[in-house]
Amino acid sequence: MKYKCYTKLQKDITKGGDYWRDVNIEEHLTLTEFQSTYQYLSNNFKPPLSILEAGCGLGRWVIPLSKQGFDIVGIEIEQDAVDLINKKYHNDKIKVIQGDIFNMPFQDGIFDMVISLGVLEHFEDTKLQEKAIAEHYRVLKDDGVFLVTVPYFSL
Repeated sequence: MKYKCYTKLQKDITKGGDYWRDVNIEEHLTLTEFQSTYQYLSNNFKPPLSILEAGCGLGRWVIPLSKQGFDIVGIEIEQDAVDLINKKYHNDKIKVIQGDIFNMPFQDGIFDMVISLGVLEHFEDTKLQEKAIAEHYRVLKDDGVFLVTVPYFSL
């Protein structure tokens, strides 16, 4: 079955979703370490890699990976989410900025790894997906790793 994004439910492509509103961040962080993507990253990559999480939401990956010693930056379109992370988890290792994944304020080729976990499927238009992927590659080093996950099945 092909994934279908129900655009009539989508607010605006320039905004993130409301999925994180009223979410227990601590519960999400606790669950992260049991996810296969987290296990894959932890077992196959070691600090000090520079990582960009594009579409970081509430920092579900930024926070635990920073605790492991990775030099990680998160970018998120929703200022409320950025403010919440910066207020609750502010320290020198956690860097989260407001911005969009289609036009990121980073130099070319500066990250060892770019991760996009559960973000690209929110854009039904393949041109938007391609634009986002091109921007992810732009900030990735030539020998870098681009890790993308999307749900197998979602309604």
